[in-house]
Amino acid sequence: MSYLTITEATKLLNGKASVATLHRHTKSGTLSFTSNAQGNKVVDVAELERVYGPLQNGDDSHENTEQEDLSEVENAEVTKVLREQVELLKSQLETANREKESVLRILENQTLMLPKPKKDRFNWLRYFRFRK
Repeated sequence: MSYLTITEATKLLNGKASVATLHRHTKSGTLSFTSNAQGNKVVDVAELERVYGPLQNGDDSHENTEQEDLSEVENAEVTKVLREQVELLKSQLETANREKESVLRILENQTLMLPKPKKDRFNWLRYFRFRK
């Protein structure tokens, strides 16, 4: 946890809040604080982010644009790889469907080659013999 004085926190917020606003928010309880060894109010950076949203330094904006550019390049590469995988899966699916159709045709042909089942005729003689 890193703690900042009210003045340092104002500089870090880049105009989102003034020193007076931070003091008012600490007094009302919107922003929690502690006191350091010198007795000054200090605020945790995580608490500033909770109340005022993500923090940005002036130097970080350049780094963020570089990261966005890198992420666009990475996204393009990932998209390319995913498209290749989709094409591979499509070809595998087509192959599997062709094989399935082939197996079904073979099964139909084998079924047609089977002899007709014999129809059992009812044996009336047995019926009367064991009827007692």
